[in-house]
Amino acid sequence: MKKSCLSIMSALSVCTCLAVGAQAANASTRPHITIRVFASDAIEQPLREIGYVFEKEHPNARLHYEFTASGIFYTAIVQGVPPDVYISAGNKYQNKLSGSSSINLASTVGYDYLALATPCYNPGQDAPIGRVTESNAVRLMTGNNAQLTIANPELSPAGSHTMKMLSAINSSYPGAKRSILMRAQTVTSPAQIVSRLQAGKAQMGIVYASQIAGQTRAGACINGAVIPRKFNSRVEFTISVLKKSKFHFVGPERKKLDHDFRDLVLSERGQKILKKWGFVSAKDRGSVFPGIF
Repeated sequence: MKKSCLSIMSALSVCTCLAVGAQAANASTRPHITIRVFASDAIEQPLREIGYVFEKEHPNARLHYEFTASGIFYTAIVQGVPPDVYISAGNKYQNKLSGSSSINLASTVGYDYLALATPCYNPGQDAPIGRVTESNAVRLMTGNNAQLTIANPELSPAGSHTMKMLSAINSSYPGAKRSILMRAQTVTSPAQIVSRLQAGKAQMGIVYASQIAGQTRAGACINGAVIPRKFNSRVEFTISVLKKSKFHFVGPERKKLDHDFRDLVLSERGQKILKKWGFVSAKDRGSVFPGIF
C-alpha cells in the first residue's frame, strides 16, 4: 500500500512538471502583442524607461514607439493610422479625437515649462555664449545678433506656447517678437532643436525644461534655464488609449494591455520616473514652477 501511494505521488509530480513545462513552452512560443505608442518626442526618455518596466511585467507585450510633434500624430490618426496609446503635449488634439470617439478621454501625465537652451559653446564664435539663467534668458533672446530656433506652432504645442511666450515678452519689450521672429529658424519639434544645439547648428532654442534636465542627466553638454514665470506657461502632457478604429482591431487582451500601460504611466512608479527626468507630477495641479537648472 505504501509503495502504491509513493507511485501515485511520483506520477502526480511528473504530471505537474509536465503541465508547468507545457505552460512555459506555450508562453515562450506565444506571439507577442505589439502596442503602438504615439508620443510627443519631449517625453521620449522617461517613456522608454517606463516601457522597460512594463515589458518586464507583461512578457506577452512589446512596445513600438513613434516620437514626433503631437500635431503630426493627430493628422496621422485622422487619416487612419491609429496608435494603441497616444501621448501629447497639451490636450488640444486629444479633445478632438475623443469627440469623434476614436480615443478615450485623456488623463494628465505631468506638466512642463518652456526653457531657453544653448550649447556649451556658441557656434561660429571663439568664446562661450555664457551661462544662460532665468535672469538673462530674455536679454539673450532679444539681443541684436541672437538667432532663436523654435518649434513649428502649427505642428507642435511647444511652438504654439512659444508664440504665446513671445507675445508676453513683446508686451514688456515692444517690437521684440517681430525682431526675434525675423531671425528665427523653425523646425518640426523641440527634440529637433535639442539635436541641432548638440550638433552646433543652432545658437539657442526654446524647448521644454524637462528636455534640458534629461540631456544634462544623460551627460550632454547643454546649458538651459526656465523662461521667467511672467512670460512662461505650464504645458500639460496627456495620455489616452484607442477606443475603436476601423483600421485596427482592439480585442479584450489588447485593450487590457493598453490600459495597463496607461495606468503604469500614471502610477506612483511612473510619476517617479517622470519626475527624475524633469517633469512636474500630475498630482501637482497648482502653479508649480521648477528650479531644475
